[in-house]
Amino acid sequence: TTRENQGSSLNYSYEKRDSELKTFEEIQMAAYLREQGQSRTQFVDTRTEEEFNCPFDELGLETAHIPGALNIPIKQLLDAETGTLKSNRDLKDYFNTLNFHPKDPIITYSTKGLSSALMKLALTKLRVRDSSVYLDGWPGYLAGITERSLQEEQFKSSERGEMEEELREEFERIMTKMDESTRSGPGGYWHEKVYRLYIQHEQQRAKELEEIDRRRDGQ
Repeated sequence: TTRENQGSSLNYSYEKRDSELKTFEEIQMAAYLREQGQSRTQFVDTRTEEEFNCPFDELGLETAHIPGALNIPIKQLLDAETGTLKSNRDLKDYFNTLNFHPKDPIITYSTKGLSSALMKLALTKLRVRDSSVYLDGWPGYLAGITERSLQEEQFKSSERGEMEEELREEFERIMTKMDESTRSGPGGYWHEKVYRLYIQHEQQRAKELEEIDRRRDGQ
């Protein structure tokens, strides 16, 4: 769909693409690839500096923003007198003062989507080709990583529960045999059996935890 602004202060047109709106899963993958050095995607947080730097010691985060995001408060792009976007020249001059690379993929986000949409508009004015918006913003990202963390804990608990139940049943069977052997003679064989089972369980547990970590990193 092609849209065109007919207002007097702005004159632009663009073709909306599905890729311009990002989901949490896409944000999560982009953040992971960026962390691994396999992507140059830039996250631009358009909230205030205070919101961006707010301490947030939860879920592996230190401050309240997507890890690696660049804070560009939307007020920096607005004319102080008119409240509208600055001219293209002023926008370019401002962006040139930042650690900002307009040729790399850019994903903007905010709280409710308004300021990130304005950022998208500014990038469109400057003919930045690969820019998109995460409309769910910081609240959506926070909800997403919270749900993921709970799912991981449930998965780990389920895995541990199944392993512990199997181990308990096997130990009960062996302990019964040990009692029988004690009545009929030395139980050294079954003591060794218990030890070997314990070692086997610990090795299996280590493998399961590695698999849990692998699934988490692959999300």
